[in-house]
Amino acid sequence: MLFYTKDLKQKNPESIFLTDKGIEQFKAFQQDYPEVDSLVVYTNEVASLEAYSSLENFGKELEKICRDECYFVYPHNLVKDRHELEIELQKGTLAKAELISANRMGLLIFNNGEKNQLKEVIRRVEDENLFFCAGHEYTNYHLDKSSALVQDRLFPILFIFSFLLLFVFIKNFLTTIVLFIPCLFSALFGLSAIKYFFGTMNMVTSIVPLMTFVIILSLGQHIYFSARKEGSLSKALKHKIRPIALMLITTFIGFLSLYVSEIYVIRIFGLLSSIMILLSSLLSIIWLLSVEGLLKLNEAKGVILKKYPRKSFSALSFMIISFFSILLGVWGGKNVAIVTDATKYFPRETNIAKSFNDIAVLAGGVPLLEIGMGDLSYEELIKLTQVEDELGTIHGVRVLSRNLVVRKINEAYSGSYSLPDNQFAYATLYSKAAEGIREAYPIDSQYKITLLGTPLNVDQYEILLNKVKGIIGDRSFRLDGLYYNLMISQKAMVHTLSKSFLLSLIVMATIAVVFLRQLKLFAIFILVNTMPLGLSLGFLNIMGMSLNIATVMTYSVGLGIVVDSTFHLLHFFDQRRGNFDVYVETIVKPILTSSLTLIIAFLLFGIYDFLPIREFGVNLSFILFCGMIFDLFVLPTLYLSNASLKEIVEEWK
Repeated sequence: MLFYTKDLKQKNPESIFLTDKGIEQFKAFQQDYPEVDSLVVYTNEVASLEAYSSLENFGKELEKICRDECYFVYPHNLVKDRHELEIELQKGTLAKAELISANRMGLLIFNNGEKNQLKEVIRRVEDENLFFCAGHEYTNYHLDKSSALVQDRLFPILFIFSFLLLFVFIKNFLTTIVLFIPCLFSALFGLSAIKYFFGTMNMVTSIVPLMTFVIILSLGQHIYFSARKEGSLSKALKHKIRPIALMLITTFIGFLSLYVSEIYVIRIFGLLSSIMILLSSLLSIIWLLSVEGLLKLNEAKGVILKKYPRKSFSALSFMIISFFSILLGVWGGKNVAIVTDATKYFPRETNIAKSFNDIAVLAGGVPLLEIGMGDLSYEELIKLTQVEDELGTIHGVRVLSRNLVVRKINEAYSGSYSLPDNQFAYATLYSKAAEGIREAYPIDSQYKITLLGTPLNVDQYEILLNKVKGIIGDRSFRLDGLYYNLMISQKAMVHTLSKSFLLSLIVMATIAVVFLRQLKLFAIFILVNTMPLGLSLGFLNIMGMSLNIATVMTYSVGLGIVVDSTFHLLHFFDQRRGNFDVYVETIVKPILTSSLTLIIAFLLFGIYDFLPIREFGVNLSFILFCGMIFDLFVLPTLYLSNASLKEIVEEWK
């Protein structure tokens, strides 16, 4: 499997974050209004003839890389007289021109051919200190680059650190290796499944192997520490078959609940993770049973038994914690930032956000919204100029359309910034436009208006949409485009969180009641497992973190993991078998070691400089830490109606 997956590539087009409806609508819109990929290459040199010659020469070099239906638009392609432009550049008297400002110059590339051409262009530009890139394709390139670091950096660090941590807990090298092998296998199994079914992986599916790895690591510790007390793996499995089965079922449900998401990539993550975890868990148990003779089950108990508290939290402590959990959850839920602008996902040193601001001056920015107006008569085109002028008055927005190009060309030749009297003259003037512009806005296709600007967050974008709808009025139009659909998709994130979380919570609580046959467990289960999630909303807000495409999944995922320990505790209290030493050795110790392994493992995501992955790991670690505290110190009080844990357990002997 290692050989099979070694060439697994990252592919992160921004379209993977669209909802199913968004993907369908976007494809339909592209059929009527074909979209051409674009990229801006620019330099921050002061506008001069020498700097312009350098830009043009570099552009000619890039043209050799991008040959298949690539169209390069230089500033001189957007003026009537190139010689006049060069004279003004030489004198330093050029106030402003298209793709030129006082301290910046650029060129525009339209690509209607092979998709990877622009990636090659970006790589070449990044080799130069004087030139920079901006545009959606540049964002996609860095999404791929950042996601690839999960394979190249995060995987090895996680594997090595987890092995060392497991050795610290087990204190036997051979046993550590035996327990670690199925964890490593599960990660490779996940990578193989991704390659077989999808061919490539993205920033979200790349987390699947990590999830299966850490969960199998946790499962192995639960089984091992129980086997140490029982004397064999088979006896441990026989005694704990119910909590282990419930552990696997609820983890499966926690991940699978994400399948109700409208966002395709989250749905695939949930489905793939749930299946991989279930299969890997079963294979891991089979592996451990087959190599049981290699495990050392007679190790000393260690210091945990001597220092573990004899009491759980009092009823008063529980009420205070619950009050603050609810308070922080409500406060955090109302105030936590929802980050949907992909430029904010990257570290500052990548300069992605800055590049979008830079090109806003040169080229108006990136396409924020496509407005499809359908097939229009020439009279309707003339009337539409008034709408386009009004759209141009929106702060931070620049309009691009066929009408605008024709009006500017007409102004250059006749001095009149208007459309000509007839359609024939319109077509003649448009033929003088740069080839790349004509390719992006074909004269024989349905009419569309593009609004350009710097990337916006959802709340700002909704304000823009309302202004656009107000200006267009009762005319027939369609709003679409990649950025538009991304905003609609990201807006569905909170809905995804609520729907998947509530679904998995209700199903898991019902399973607890059915299997353990105690109705009071429904309320206990919900209280113990929702308080950590409420605290995490406050934690996100306090730490300045956000809800984004990755952190939105931590709640269903966290619930699926946290309840694992809950079932082991409930099973022990329900069986009333053993004394306090047995409780600490077979329940507390595996919960502590497995939880700490997971917490530290996910905290390692914090070293990753890509915001969604970093915040996913940190937030999930916090949820698991709170879940561990609630399981060990709140659940016993609620179930036993008493905080004197040791005294009650000792009475069961």
